[in-house]
Parts: sequence; structure tokens; C-alpha cells
Amino acid sequence: MSSRKWLVVFGATALVILLALNWGYRRALQSTTAELDEGLSQRLMELAENLAVQIDPAMVGGETTVDDIVDLYEIVRQYRRSYGLADVRLLDTAFTDMLDENDDSLSVAIVSRLDYPTFLAAISGFTAASETYGWEDGYYKSAYAPVFDDSGRVAAVVRVEADVDFFALVRVFERGLWLVHGLSLVFVIAIGGLFFWFFRRQAAWERRLLLSEKLLAMGRMASVVAHEIRNPLGIIKATAQRLAKLPPEKQAPLLGFIPQEIDRLDEILTGYLQFADIRVQPSAPQQAGEIVTEAVARVEPHFREKQVSYAIHGESNITVMADRDALIRAVENLLRNAAEASPPGAVIAVDYQMDRKRGQISISDEGPGVPKKEQKRIFEPFHTTKAHGSGLGLYAARTSVRKMGGDLVYHPREDGRPGARFILTLPLAVGRE
Repeated sequence: MSSRKWLVVFGATALVILLALNWGYRRALQSTTAELDEGLSQRLMELAENLAVQIDPAMVGGETTVDDIVDLYEIVRQYRRSYGLADVRLLDTAFTDMLDENDDSLSVAIVSRLDYPTFLAAISGFTAASETYGWEDGYYKSAYAPVFDDSGRVAAVVRVEADVDFFALVRVFERGLWLVHGLSLVFVIAIGGLFFWFFRRQAAWERRLLLSEKLLAMGRMASVVAHEIRNPLGIIKATAQRLAKLPPEKQAPLLGFIPQEIDRLDEILTGYLQFADIRVQPSAPQQAGEIVTEAVARVEPHFREKQVSYAIHGESNITVMADRDALIRAVENLLRNAAEASPPGAVIAVDYQMDRKRGQISISDEGPGVPKKEQKRIFEPFHTTKAHGSGLGLYAARTSVRKMGGDLVYHPREDGRPGARFILTLPLAVGRE
């Protein structure tokens, strides 16, 4: 996954976690607040009902004397003090405070607006609690209970009010929670920005490193090309100079060197061209036997020159997915290397194998094999164990095979005999059940 995708995944995950935590904390806070509010409502309704029972209906019905008002005032004052209530009132059915001469006071006007629905429930004969409301710097909740006369009618209403201190704490906690989440969001954005900066710097470093590697590879290539081409050119020059001094009848033995060295130059340049442009066309079904036959036909003169032969084992009708030309070049390269590594009279073994999903072409020679310390490097560009070689053949072969969805690996021979075994694996065109 690319750096940008990792950054997007990190940012999205962090935001989802942050939103989930915010939602969870708020739900927990709302649930806890609702439970506390419900408990307070029940408690206030119990207090209102208890006070309503203590009120003598005769003291609030009909004509109320001064002594009745004094007694009621004392009952209300004592009840408020005993339970630490913010306010206790005795109201008639017209929402008038029976113990306050100033019926138009601001407090009466406020509670008449806030608690009127609860008051209506009380004069209908039900005990009820109001919603929690904020006033100035505090939060309050009230409960109403009816006072019944002897005939069962509502003669008055008791109102008790309490400070809801925990609501203020909840609001402080809620603001703190929002602050924490805001800071967390800023932190996530900052970390995302840091990662973005780091990934951009990393991409720049990778580009510089890649450029350095390319320049190094170009330098190594130029050095190897110069070294490889100098020898054939030197031989051709020396041969031409000797031919110029010899009579025609003595020139024939030397004339054979020129085509050989030209072929050697062509081989060197072909290897470098393959390295510079390893192109693979879209894969199509290919018969492995036909690929090997074509590759053998190309290297057969080389086989005769090296005095080696080949033998094929296994089912050659395996159909694999590959680019025909690229696969032929890869097999040809392996066969040519096997012929060069094997002594005269050796037999190059070509084996076919397949399983449910993949087909294999293995090529084994009878040469000395690859030293263990060199086995990890034989597919590196410019690395070669041959006296004359560019070190690009195996690299180009494995690169093209991997582009076709397969692989090329090295193993020693299975039969214990000396030699190298290269296994070329490609996906089957049709899986065998």
C-alpha cells in the first residue's frame, strides 16, 4: 500500500475512533444525567406529597385567617430548612402564592411560565415534576402536589424547588469533553500533517535514492560495456593489421576471428538492450513444448559448438499464460547458459511439471553449479560468474517472467550430481481438476 493510502487510512481511522468516542461519551453522559434527573424528580414529588399531607385543608379553604397564614408560613419555612430546599410555596388554584403578599413578584412570573404545565397537572389531582431549567448561574427543578379538601377537591397546591447542582457540573464536564475532543481533533490533524510531511520527504528521499541507483547502474553499465567491447575490438583491430601484412594465401585462418568477435559484440549489445527495455506483452495461452522447441532451434548451433545435447522429460503439452516472445527469450537464455556451463558431451535436461494452478519448465546442466555464496546474487544485474558475460541475462529472464505472473529460481540438481537447475514457473491457462 502506498504512503498516501496509509495516510488516508490513518486519518479516516483516527476520525472514526474520535467520533465514536465522542458519541459514546455523550451517550453515557446523557444516560447518567437522565438517571440523576429522574431520581431527583421522584424525590421532589415525595417531598411535595409529604408536605401536602401536613397542610390542613381547613387552613387553605374558604376564609384564611392571619393565624392560619402564620402557621402555614412556619410549616413551609421549617420544611424548607429541614430538607435544604431552594424554595417552598403554597399556591391556590389560580397560581397565586398564598404566603406572599406581592403576587406580581418576578419569581412568581418566572415560575408561572416555566412550571405552568406541571401546575395544571397538580390542580387536576396529580403529583408531577417539572423539567430542569437554568436560571442565572444555577439549575433548578420543582415538583407540585395537590392539597385535597374533605370533599376530595383540590384546595391548594404545594410547590417545592431544589437546586440541581450536578447539572452545572455536567455542563462543565460537557464543555471539558468538547474541549478534549477538539484538542484530540487538532492532535489528529497535526499527526496527519506530520505523516504527510514525512511521506513527502520519504518520497523525495526514495526518488533521490532511485536516481542515485540509476546513475550508479549507468556507471557500472558503461564500465562493463567499455570493458566487454574493448576486447573484441582489439582482436578485430589486431587481426585486420596482420591481414594487411600477410599474402592472400595466409589470410584464411585469421579471417574466422572477425565474424566470431562481431557475433560476440552483437551478443553483448543484445544483452544490454534487453536490460534497458524489458517489455512484456499481455499474456496469452502458450504451449510449453512449442516454446522450448523454438528456443532449442535458436541455440542449436551453440549446442553443436559446445558439443552438448539435450533431453526432454515429462508432459510437453502444458499450456501456460505468457508472452510468447518474452518466454522464448527467457528459455533461450537458460539453455545458452546451460550449454556454456556444461563440459563437452554433457546432456542438458529439460523437464516439464505442473500442479493444479501452475506449470514448470526446469533446465538442468552438468556444469560445476553455482557456489553457495553466489546463489543469492546470480539474478542481480551486472553480476556474473563467467569470464566473459554482462551479468544481465538471468536478470532480464527473471524480470520478464515475473512480469508474466511467474517466477524463476535456482536450485542445485536433485539427483546429487554436479550442475545447476533453473526452474521457470508460470500460471496455467486452464487449471486441471
